[in-house]
Amino acid sequence: MKVTKKQIFIVIAISFCYYLSTIKSIGQIIADHTFVDAYTNIPQQYIDSVKKRWISYAGESHSEAIRVGLAALEDSNAIYQVNVTESGTPETATSSHLRVSRATWGSFGTSSGWIYTYGEEDWFSNATAISRTKAGITYCNENGFRLDYFAFGWCWDPTATNSPGGTVDPELGVRWAGCTVNGTDGNKRWGLDAGDSILTGNRICTDSYLNATAEYINHCIENNYPTKVFFTTGPIDNYSDWASGESGYQQYLKYEHIRNYVKNSDFTLFDYADILSYNNAGQQQTTTWTDNNGKLNTFPIIHPENMEGGNIAHIGMKGAIKLAKAMWVLLAIEEGWPGTQQTTDTENPSIPENLKVTATGPASCNLTWNAATDNIGVAGYRIFRDDESLATSVSPNYTDNSISIGNIYHYTVAAYDAADNESEQSAGVVLNTNDTLAPSTPVDLKVIEVKSDEVTIAWKSSSDNVQVNNYTVYRNNQELNSATDTIYTDTQLTPQTLYSYRIKATDIYNNESELSEPLEITTLLNGVSEILNSNIKIIPDIDNGTISIYVDPAYHNNGFEIEIFDISGKIINRTNAHLGNNVIRVNNYPIGGIVLISVYNKQESHYFSISF
Repeated sequence: MKVTKKQIFIVIAISFCYYLSTIKSIGQIIADHTFVDAYTNIPQQYIDSVKKRWISYAGESHSEAIRVGLAALEDSNAIYQVNVTESGTPETATSSHLRVSRATWGSFGTSSGWIYTYGEEDWFSNATAISRTKAGITYCNENGFRLDYFAFGWCWDPTATNSPGGTVDPELGVRWAGCTVNGTDGNKRWGLDAGDSILTGNRICTDSYLNATAEYINHCIENNYPTKVFFTTGPIDNYSDWASGESGYQQYLKYEHIRNYVKNSDFTLFDYADILSYNNAGQQQTTTWTDNNGKLNTFPIIHPENMEGGNIAHIGMKGAIKLAKAMWVLLAIEEGWPGTQQTTDTENPSIPENLKVTATGPASCNLTWNAATDNIGVAGYRIFRDDESLATSVSPNYTDNSISIGNIYHYTVAAYDAADNESEQSAGVVLNTNDTLAPSTPVDLKVIEVKSDEVTIAWKSSSDNVQVNNYTVYRNNQELNSATDTIYTDTQLTPQTLYSYRIKATDIYNNESELSEPLEITTLLNGVSEILNSNIKIIPDIDNGTISIYVDPAYHNNGFEIEIFDISGKIINRTNAHLGNNVIRVNNYPIGGIVLISVYNKQESHYFSISF
């Protein structure tokens, strides 16, 4: 539950005040997608320094991507040498390669021994987990296994087991999901902070992870251990649709909560989720979900490129290698390489261009624009309406569902980057919902098909200064129904009965056109109409088993043709009538068949079914 930003800040400040007062300032490091390409710039001296270290990225199945990716990176470039340990006793100190594992000494389930799987129940969901994780850090550093870097490798903990449920968060518009195995209140869904326990029935939350990780950092500092503990985000692969829809959005909010905490500290974050949302071209993959408050939200999901190359810990090898590259850059910076970390980004993104607005309904419109560029990467866009900040979007589009009829709205857009450098606002566009112009009157009504109990008609699209919303169909001057397309089928009619149809167009602001000219149609006699239109007549002779097709000679000019198909669609008769021959008589017609009438000079065709 999100009450006010001030209250949130107070909760976090109280939770971490002790740790912030004792942890030394080591400089903030956020390893995100911008780190990936920098791995080739690491000087050899820092690569050699990293090779002296051991990192334990403790986790379950997803943490394997870090280890496999690091090994694959070495296969492609031997400079980045690693040794991965998956069981037994971890390798002791060496300077020939980076040592990588997920080993911990002990877990929630056991107080001693080398453990090679670690979940939320071992890192943050209960007091025993926190106590034993600290004891494990102590054991490593005091028994010849210097632990240099330590982090928690998230699995699907923010989404799995318990799907979105409980009470909707009134501010964020989501229901929370996730699992807390061996949690204080059991295995339940969880939110952001202590206030969300009202919604989830679970005191464990994202702040529990932040608290526990801060405790481990403080434990190392208090005991002069060399271990650097860093924060992480987790998976965004869409297994079981966990990274999309409501499940994916509430997961994104949890990761954002972690990011915002680290951005306001001197801690280190390995942003697993951000790295995997981008492809090699720097393009971020996003998805959308309309929350329970009716707001359309755009948020990141794994880029399809990062699922390529085989299934490695639920992602592809391409994604695993990206993680490995970013990890090398992070560790090199921790070893003292300035990298990009000491470079202050002050360059603004380019100004978004080609902003367009399109009304999509009486209370909504869609904004699109060309993507901006940035020296590091565009993080998102701020949308302004009438010079007031309206919303943000990570992609170059936005839907405004909060407009109303009878107003004029002015929109601009600005791009911003991760350093919060903001471009100038784009050229503005105007949406006028004070529209009084009616659409054009529908024209060219025509018959598509006639049966004994239904007819299908069509007409040309109307035009409008904004947008046509729908058409109203009238039968015998009585309103019948509405249609969004320019075709309509009227059913449950009476055989051999004359009906008159007219059409009216309405735009999204409810302005109505004039009624069209009428189209008169007579339904079939037991399946055949006397009149298809004023120029073509069908004359059935039921007693003698014949059908006569008459076409006005002034209409066909130089002839017409009929083709008769049986019920399977096989043609069984084709007859021509040329100038002077205005009637074709058909004997022994197939019940359920179709007659096609082709008028030569009009280049048009008419169908009717044989059902009497």
